[in-house]
Amino acid sequence: MREHPTTDELAELALGEAAAPVADHVAGCADCQAELAALAEVSSLLEGEDPPPIPEAVAARLQATLAEEVEREQQGQAFEDQREALLRASKRTELGTFGPNLATEKKDFSPDGRHAVAARNRARRQG
Repeated sequence: MREHPTTDELAELALGEAAAPVADHVAGCADCQAELAALAEVSSLLEGEDPPPIPEAVAARLQATLAEEVEREQQGQAFEDQREALLRASKRTELGTFGPNLATEKKDFSPDGRHAVAARNRARRQG
């Protein structure tokens, strides 16, 4: 193993679920052994009957972070919803569901062209 294992890999090792290369690395690395010991200490604290309370400053930071994440997710979903609605509308317009797409329709301003447009409009109104 070239790099130090991640915290997740060390936690798996503490639970006895890590792969052999992780265990081999930790056996020869003082830094990883120290981190593994710290993880074991945290685990023992969490397993106790009365876990220590979360400091108010930490709890406030967690709440703020979670609120920001929820807001970002909602904004992202709102953006995606709006994007999908615009795509659906543009496809309907392209396909003529809302009538001719005036942006792409070629204009014919000759007398014959104007009469043809008037005839189409009368036909549409009549149904």
